[in-house]
Amino acid sequence: MPSALEDELFPSTPGKFKIERSHGMNRQFHRCFASTSTMFLWALFLIALTASYLSFQSFVDSGSRYFSASWGGIQWEKQVRNSAQIHRSGGMSVLVTGAAGFVGTHVSLALKKRGDGVVGIDNFNSYYDPSLKKARRSLLKSHGVFIVEGDINDNRLLDKLFDTVAFTHVMHLAAQAGVRYAMENPHSYVHSNIAGLVTLLEVCKTANPQPSIVWASSSSVYGLNDNVPFSESDRTDQPASLYAATKKAGEEITHTYNHIYGLSVTGLRFFTVYGPWGRPDMAYFSFTRNILQGKPITIYRGKNRVDLARDFTYIDDIVKGCLGSLDTSGKSTGSGGKKRGPAPYRIFNLGNTSPVTVPTLVSILERHLKMKAKKNFVDMPGNGDVPFTHANISLARREFGYKPTTDLQTGLRKFVRWYLSYYGYNHGKPLDRFIPNRSAMDFDFAHFMLTEAFKNKPPGPVELLPREFSSLPQDKQAKPRRHIPQTSERTLDAPDLVDDYYLNLLDWGSCNVIAIALANTVYLWDATNGSTSEVATFEDEVGPVTSVSWAPDGRHIAIGLDNSEVQLWDSTANKRLRTLRGCHRSRVGSIAWNNHILTTGGMDGCIVNNDVRVRSHIVETYRGHKQEVCGLKWSASGQQLASGGNDNLLPIWDRSVASSNSPTQWLHRLEDHTAAVKALAWCPFQGNLLASGGGGGDRCIKFWNTHTGACLNSVDTGSHVCALLWNKNERELLSSHGFTQNQLTLWKYPSMAKVAELTGHTSRVLYMAQSPVLDPAHNEET
Repeated sequence: MPSALEDELFPSTPGKFKIERSHGMNRQFHRCFASTSTMFLWALFLIALTASYLSFQSFVDSGSRYFSASWGGIQWEKQVRNSAQIHRSGGMSVLVTGAAGFVGTHVSLALKKRGDGVVGIDNFNSYYDPSLKKARRSLLKSHGVFIVEGDINDNRLLDKLFDTVAFTHVMHLAAQAGVRYAMENPHSYVHSNIAGLVTLLEVCKTANPQPSIVWASSSSVYGLNDNVPFSESDRTDQPASLYAATKKAGEEITHTYNHIYGLSVTGLRFFTVYGPWGRPDMAYFSFTRNILQGKPITIYRGKNRVDLARDFTYIDDIVKGCLGSLDTSGKSTGSGGKKRGPAPYRIFNLGNTSPVTVPTLVSILERHLKMKAKKNFVDMPGNGDVPFTHANISLARREFGYKPTTDLQTGLRKFVRWYLSYYGYNHGKPLDRFIPNRSAMDFDFAHFMLTEAFKNKPPGPVELLPREFSSLPQDKQAKPRRHIPQTSERTLDAPDLVDDYYLNLLDWGSCNVIAIALANTVYLWDATNGSTSEVATFEDEVGPVTSVSWAPDGRHIAIGLDNSEVQLWDSTANKRLRTLRGCHRSRVGSIAWNNHILTTGGMDGCIVNNDVRVRSHIVETYRGHKQEVCGLKWSASGQQLASGGNDNLLPIWDRSVASSNSPTQWLHRLEDHTAAVKALAWCPFQGNLLASGGGGGDRCIKFWNTHTGACLNSVDTGSHVCALLWNKNERELLSSHGFTQNQLTLWKYPSMAKVAELTGHTSRVLYMAQSPVLDPAHNEET
């Protein structure tokens, strides 16, 4: 009969074979555990082994988190704490989710201006133009508000934020917005509005102390409700859209966490918020854009041609309601994830109480824009929109004195003034800004536009003097005065060009061919004959393309991808030659060639030198960045490499130092910039002179002596510096910019006097490429 101990260790399972063991095995087993002391030693050994494994696993996990995350570290924590610092008596420390969004930006500014501590979080998704969100981030940064780039579904990031700062309040504004978009991408609504909310609540319930939570619900929860005006006590169980359903689910979920864990929760049902820095997908925003561009606008009508009406609420009034809700939220009562007593649970309408029809809205816009709209009236489709909204705000008025003061006429005037300024309209004249349209974002359209746009060869340079006079003898050869056109010679449409400051999607090769990445496809335009071709298109699990760079021979091209791979292609044969793997753990946003060495920079902060001639291609790895590497440039000698990062750092790498056993690897680590460093350019007439440009919080062009690491000069340009190019024939530097001016500026070096300023762009100029000098008689192009 088997012993009781053996039965316990090897239980018999009905329906399965029981393991048969020999008597010899039993004897060995009992001999091993014959004494209590021996068993005690074995127990200690097993405990030690388990502890060692768990410790090693923890080390691996923490290391993986360290290298994969774009947040954390001493500098990051310092930025978070500084931003969260309270500067008024009785103030609060608030975590604002969706801080780079429309409402989030205004609320964060208002909190900061009155002395509260504010830390933002935003994932900067591409539901609408991310450059607008990043411009808002720059605005907030100028007021001392730090925004962490991350997703609210990342519980590790949220845990880290709450470990760093004891937030007293959470203003939860992050969400997937829009009613109609839910029909295209329903999963994004569940991901953000439900899963993201639960992740945030889970972190809040275990925080010590628990924060009070104010969050954005929506007036859309009233759905098909017929009672007017809408009151918080009305039924909300008939949502008309998936967006409304997720917001209603959020109200139920927050009530559950309030009931079980004692979280203080206030839900705010916003009614059609509008104003400066608004969302481009909103009707008033798109109407303004189309009216200025002379395009028709679509105005929906309800049944029996009844005009749709909305309770339009100006952003400043919404901000007052948000701050009033925070100030009166009451405290959470939980501790350690357990409820200690009842906590407040409230829901308020925030509206204007004065519904206005959509045609009236259009008429007001026409007056402010001094332009007539081309109107198309159509019946409202069944896409989730409702015909009418009207807020009853008596509860909010009673609880915290909410009282909207801005009518639609005044609010739209302020919005139009902002719009004309932000998008660079000159006295109401549009500058032909291209704003992507979701319906046009496909590869067929992109290929068609590229084919049409690159049909002809650019015109040659205009002769400054007739040829017959050019050979006349002169006492002194006067240099003709150069004319710099104020308008572009050619405008090329690129509808899928990714608007991401940290990528490098344009390059001009030595064979006079431009490579440009549009989403998952790389296109070529041959400047000698105007022909267009497609090199490669990648699947979604591989793409989008995150960087392109021509090899020195002008025939081969390196393509960095979102999945961390780098592929080498023969552009003449449209053939992939090889794929470089194992260099990075995330997207490769920057690439630079140094003869046969291909240097790649990734979001993981690593820089890798790859010898493309050999199978084991990784020859060196530089580690000097804490965040994404967004700029790489080798000096003309090939001896020094400059790298810029999202961590505001600018290391200079010398191959002789980096290849040695030096603990730091870099020659210099330049830390003067206060924003991401992407723009880098080595001077063609002075080998150790480097120009660098900083992002929105910095705005400076700096000049460096890379032999000594000294900063020679710094010039505040007034806007993001996105790219830099030296003139190969003159002592001049060209810079491209983003918010607020989106200009190209030509500077005389070293005086840094402005030679010319080109302001034709109406969104930030992220990429620049310079044509090769093929013939001294021809001018260079950019």
